[in-house]
Amino acid sequence: VNAKFTPPFLSAKFHTLYEKHEYKKIKRDKNKAHFLYLYSISVKGDYDFFSFIIMPKFLEEKVKI
Repeated sequence: VNAKFTPPFLSAKFHTLYEKHEYKKIKRDKNKAHFLYLYSISVKGDYDFFSFIIMPKFLEEKVKI
């Protein structure tokens, strides 16, 4: 495949979506860390799984590159 572009790398920055003490516990639990993208966040940020699936806009309209 000869791609004409390279897709941008977007990071969810999970460490910014939780309080420090919460994120410290999450990092110790490998199973929870693996499925972290499915959990609700405690601090409003760029990534929110539930707003992605509930809101009427397409994902491309929500993610600003």
